[in-house]
Amino acid sequence: MMEVSIEQLIEKLYQEGIQRAEQEAHDLLQAAREKAERIVREAEKRAQQIVQDAENQAKAIELKIQAELNLAAAATLSSLREKIRQELFQQAVVLPVRQDLLQDKNFLMQVILILVEKSTSDFVLKVPPDLAEKLQRYFEQSAGRILQHLEIVVEPGRSGFTIEAKNGGYALEFDEPALVNFFAQYLKPTTAALLKT
Repeated sequence: MMEVSIEQLIEKLYQEGIQRAEQEAHDLLQAAREKAERIVREAEKRAQQIVQDAENQAKAIELKIQAELNLAAAATLSSLREKIRQELFQQAVVLPVRQDLLQDKNFLMQVILILVEKSTSDFVLKVPPDLAEKLQRYFEQSAGRILQHLEIVVEPGRSGFTIEAKNGGYALEFDEPALVNFFAQYLKPTTAALLKT
């Protein structure tokens, strides 16, 4: 009997060893599966995060490019409007002042005559060389008494003339920049209103 019991004991130990080994193998296999599933889930989650980050970055780049394009379009439009304003100003003010007012010597002489006749002051008239001689002859022929109250001073390089009260009270500029600035104060609001959208 004892032999049977040793054999049974060995068999029992053997069976327990096999069961234990199978259980450990099962546990190891289960742990490996769980770990693999966790790794897969983490990898999928990381992949989703990478995709999301890439999409966010692409969207941010798209928004930045759109903002830069909008800014460039606004700057281009503003520049174009300014060029149109400048061209209108050139055509409507600068060229007429240059071609009509400053080239019309009779107009200039009439302006000077009216200023001097209507005042009780004496004046200094600063003119370019090409206008000095014509003015001198004009005033001698048509209004000699004006020359008693008017001193003509030649200033090379002028595009128009300046008339100043000798007592220093005031000076009136009749050259291209002064006339353009005078007319510009009336034209700029009009052209700005025309060009507004």
